Amino acid sequence: MTAPNDRSELLAAAQAVAANPETAATSPAAASDQPAAKRRVKPATIVASCAVGWAAVAWVWIAQPAWLFGPKGPPALTPAQEIAQQRFAVYLTRGRVEAFRSDSGYYPASIAAVGDSEDGVEYHATSSGYVISSTTGDVHLRLTERTDPGSFLGNSLQLLSRAGQ
Repeated sequence: MTAPNDRSELLAAAQAVAANPETAATSPAAASDQPAAKRRVKPATIVASCAVGWAAVAWVWIAQPAWLFGPKGPPALTPAQEIAQQRFAVYLTRGRVEAFRSDSGYYPASIAAVGDSEDGVEYHATSSGYVISSTTGDVHLRLTERTDPGSFLGNSLQLLSRAGQ
């Protein structure tokens, strides 16, 4: 319940508003009771916000930043670089076989005897030495103990160094 003094103050305020409604709208007490006026967003602001958003989406789609998509893998090798890679793998296997021979005095019976081997490389012991081979696409590579390793390797190192750039 309200006190009699409060009722009389309310009655006086209501009579004042009824007598002069224009002053009631500008008074601070009346302003706090009314809801805040709605702000209108300008169409230019909406268009600018959409343009910035679409520009950000386009940049992400085109640039594909590593922080979002993860690091990019190595670039695909050309057929010549794939052959160079297999030549180098055969060359490395030859080095392991020759190192085994210099340590033990004989060629290994299998590739497992020299330790790790390169993918796609095969080793076959022969009566007088070995044959190391690999097939890439239609190209069959073959290296024996009599083949000059430098001529077998050719320009493979240059091709592979260009692939790493």
